Amino acid sequence: MQDRVKFLMCPMLDNVTMIERDALIDGHYRYWLSRKNLLDKSSRKCLFICINPNTADKINDDRTTITCMNFAKNFGCGHLYIVNLFAMKGKPPKSIIKKPNSIGKDNDKYILEYAKLCSDKDDLIIVAWGDDCYKDKLNRAKDVKNLLRNKGYKLYCLKINKTKEPHHPLYLKETSIQRPKTYTF
Repeated sequence: MQDRVKFLMCPMLDNVTMIERDALIDGHYRYWLSRKNLLDKSSRKCLFICINPNTADKINDDRTTITCMNFAKNFGCGHLYIVNLFAMKGKPPKSIIKKPNSIGKDNDKYILEYAKLCSDKDDLIIVAWGDDCYKDKLNRAKDVKNLLRNKGYKLYCLKINKTKEPHHPLYLKETSIQRPKTYTF
């Protein structure tokens, strides 16, 4: 049974915001995380697909989650969802992606489930896993891109790195990007 934590005060956005938080955590894996701004009446949804979860959970936010929340808010989305190429929690990502079973047995199922949830014409699916997958021997980024492309999902990114991979949101200024770019690969 999943616990739901509602109506927590989150002073990390602007002043005081009411956020409904949820996540699916199974041992060392976090398959998805959601944040809903209860003061925002927008039904628009934003999905970020990052590299792997750090410390955010059903109650606490980490820097990446806060940054994604701010981007989603700036893009006019009241609902934020985060999934990852690798569901295993930890850092740094380069060490996590080398571990056996770092993808997580149900990860593709949740990536597709949340992509479908965020596939309305006004919603955004933002790929944002950064460069740590560039030399990944598992080709995980390529597999997920193909998985999403085969389902016909339109993908966006905040910025494209020199490696042609989508930039991770953490080191971008939230106000510097007015609209995400269409991501083609």
